[in-house]
Amino acid sequence: MDEDLLSETMPDRIAGLSDERLEELYNELSTLPDHPSNLIQILRQRAKLLGEERARRETERRRQEQIEATQEARSRDNVGEERRHKQIIRWTIITAVLTAAGVLVGVLALCHPSSPPSSPVSNEEESTANPSPEYSAPVSPTENPVSTPPPEIVHIAPSKMIAEVAAARPLQRSEIGKQFAGVAVDWYLYFYNGRDYGNEYFLVFSESRHGAAVADGNVLKSEYPSLHLTEKGTRMHVRAIVEYVTDSVVVLEHITISE
Repeated sequence: MDEDLLSETMPDRIAGLSDERLEELYNELSTLPDHPSNLIQILRQRAKLLGEERARRETERRRQEQIEATQEARSRDNVGEERRHKQIIRWTIITAVLTAAGVLVGVLALCHPSSPPSSPVSNEEESTANPSPEYSAPVSPTENPVSTPPPEIVHIAPSKMIAEVAAARPLQRSEIGKQFAGVAVDWYLYFYNGRDYGNEYFLVFSESRHGAAVADGNVLKSEYPSLHLTEKGTRMHVRAIVEYVTDSVVVLEHITISE
C-alpha cells in the first residue's frame, strides 16, 4: 500500500479529513486487493458520525427558530399590554384633574360673599322708576349648521404603512408614524389574537389567515356581545381611524367590525 495513503488512514488523520476526502479515500481503499477491513470500518464510522452531527445541527437550528418565533410573539403581546397600561394611566390622570377642578369650583362658591338683600320697593314706585319696555322679538339670521365631512378613506394596506415607517431613520420613525394619524381605513383583515379588558376587547389583526400581526385596537364589549366566540383566522371587515403607526403595528381607534 502507498505510504502516503497509509499515513492518511491513521485514526488521528481521519478525524480531520473533509467529507470529500473521506469519500475519495474510501473509494481508493475499496479498489485495493489487500485493503485492511479495519480502515474501511473506521471510514464508515467517521461517515456515520458526520451524518449524526449534521442531524444534530439541523435539530438545533430548528429549535432556535422556534424560540425566536415565540419571543417575537411575546414581544408583541408586551407592546399591547404596555399601550393598554398607558391608556389607563392617562384616563386616571384626566379623571383626577376633573375631580380636583370640581372641588375647587365648590370651594370658591362657598368663599364668595353673598350680595346684600335689595330694599323692598312698592309696585307703583317700581313701575314708575323702571317702565316695562315693550317686548320685541330679536331678529336673528338663519343659522345653517355646518357638518364636518367624514375623512376620506385611504386604500393603503397596513403592511405598507409599517414598511414606510420602518424604512425611515430610527429617530424619524415616530414623526413618520404620526403622519398617518386621522386616516380613515377600510380593510378586510383576519382575527389574530385578543384580550379581555373589563368592558372592552383588545383586538389584534393580520393581513392573511396565518400571517403576522399588523394592526390592533379596542372595541366595546356591549357593541359586540358574541365577539368572544370568534376563532383565530376569522376574516373581518374592519373600518377605523388610524391613531398612529410604528415600525411593527398600526394602532387603530373608532373601530367597527363585521364578518
